Amino acid sequence: STAFSSQIAMPPHHKFKTPPLPPLFLLLLLALIFFCAKVAASATHQLSGVFQNVDFTKGSLDVLERAIATAKSKANAQVSPLHLAVCLFDEDAEHKGGLGGQLVAKANVPLAQLRRSLASAIAKDHPTQSPAPSQLSISKDLQTLVQTAERIRSDAGDSYIGVHHLLQALVQDAK
Repeated sequence: STAFSSQIAMPPHHKFKTPPLPPLFLLLLLALIFFCAKVAASATHQLSGVFQNVDFTKGSLDVLERAIATAKSKANAQVSPLHLAVCLFDEDAEHKGGLGGQLVAKANVPLAQLRRSLASAIAKDHPTQSPAPSQLSISKDLQTLVQTAERIRSDAGDSYIGVHHLLQALVQDAK
């Protein structure tokens, strides 16, 4: 084994050199990183402006930010509990196995049917605007839902609003 390993061992001074990346690729990569950071900062800024003195877990903040992105992608002027519900039960591979999907599966509710119903409700209740609004507002219903989640969090003695608090508030909302 030592004879074999000495045959493949690289001298300590040998270094692999990677070819340089084309400047255009680097510029595109930097632009993409900047754009993603700006979108995330914009969503977080919108949330912090409306929900002052409310502490969210990383997961619940992510769901709320995705709700804003969903409303924006549908050219809706307001972010509502329906947008939040879509994100709690979405198919995004990164969020598979999330709490919303697990609860729906345990209740034997067809997840695909629930998603279609939510998409239909958004289309019916939230008209699109053309051009899409540059700034979205948080609906009174979503503000009330977060206040309910805050109360649930407080009653449970938790420090932060988690995804499970948002789900409980959504169930209590039942509009």
